[in-house]
Amino acid sequence: MARLYIVGIGSKGKDDMTLRAIDAIEKSDVIVGDKTCLKYLGSLADGKEIFPIRMKEGTEGCKYSIGKVKEGKTTSILVYGDSCLYGIAGYALKVSYDIEVEVIPGITTVSFAASKLGAPIMDDFCYINLSDFAVSWEAIEKRIRYASMGNFVIVLYCYKKREKIFYIEKAVEIMLNFKLPSTPVGIVENLDDQDKVIITTLGDINFEEISMDSIIMIGNSKTYIKSGKVITSGEENALTL
Repeated sequence: MARLYIVGIGSKGKDDMTLRAIDAIEKSDVIVGDKTCLKYLGSLADGKEIFPIRMKEGTEGCKYSIGKVKEGKTTSILVYGDSCLYGIAGYALKVSYDIEVEVIPGITTVSFAASKLGAPIMDDFCYINLSDFAVSWEAIEKRIRYASMGNFVIVLYCYKKREKIFYIEKAVEIMLNFKLPSTPVGIVENLDDQDKVIITTLGDINFEEISMDSIIMIGNSKTYIKSGKVITSGEENALTL
């Protein structure tokens, strides 16, 4: 029986795909995804019907995928990172009727970025999307403020457009009310040829080095830098603001 796979393919191509993701793709007749996801498939795409979509066409991709499953074709819709973390799994499950759906988790961009920086999320952390597409900026500000007050490690997904650089600057301004300027910060951008990794502090962030593909990790009072790595201690005897 045909089914729909919602597949998180990880953050760096086939090497980071899980065995479940590869198995789902191999079983599929149709593959749906944006160009970033599709280029990582290599030989996995051989003999498949490919339907490319743009990043903002996820809902249309879901509808197309569901239609293919109803035609009797097992279909995988690919998601960069993990399909349940700012992905399309929620929408796909919402609009899927009378078909089998299986969600395949992937290595998240947060996990990928953390591995490049060292061990920055060894304590409780919050992941905050700065996009105001679905959430008001007032609500985002409140989340940043309370996460900072709670001494969480904070991970920002910025999706920065030039006209919205204010959001990143404002987020840092809010955090500086609760975190020291010397708080370690790691910025990771996943590039095709070489990953871009920047280690700095909250008071010294260069906003021009941040792109819409950047993951920004701001430490808590137990975070430090050692040998070029960002590390957050789980010990309870560290400074509490």
